[in-house]
Amino acid sequence: MNWSSTRVETIFLSIKETAAEITDKIFLRLSEQIGVPLKIKDIDRSHRVGRKHNGAQRPIIAKFFCFIKRCEVFRKKKNLKNIGVTIREDITAAHLQVLQEYICRFRVKKMWTVDGAITNVRSVLLT
Repeated sequence: MNWSSTRVETIFLSIKETAAEITDKIFLRLSEQIGVPLKIKDIDRSHRVGRKHNGAQRPIIAKFFCFIKRCEVFRKKKNLKNIGVTIREDITAAHLQVLQEYICRFRVKKMWTVDGAITNVRSVLLT
C-alpha cells in the first residue's frame, strides 16, 4: 500500500462497537458533531479494521470520494476531543513507524501527520 492510495482515508479511534452497527451512519453522526455537513454520497465506504477481540474497540476507516471533504473533517477533528474520539490519517506502516520513532526521539507527544508530512507544533519534520 502506498501513500497516494490512503490519501482519502481517515481512521476513527475509540468508538464503541455494537453488533448491528452501520459504520457509515456512525461516521455521518460524528461529522455532524464536528460541524462538517456530509451526505452518504461523500463516503465511498467505511468499515471496522482488524479482528474482533474480547472488549477491544476496533478502529473505523472511512474512505471519501472527495479529498476536499476529507480535509474538512480532518481540520475540525479537535472538536471530537470532548467525547473521546480520535481522528487520524491512514498512513502506511512504514510512515507510522517513523512517526513513532520521532515521538520517542524528540519526546514530544503532540506530533501528527498532515497530508503525509510528519509535523509538530513548530515545524514539518519529514515529508
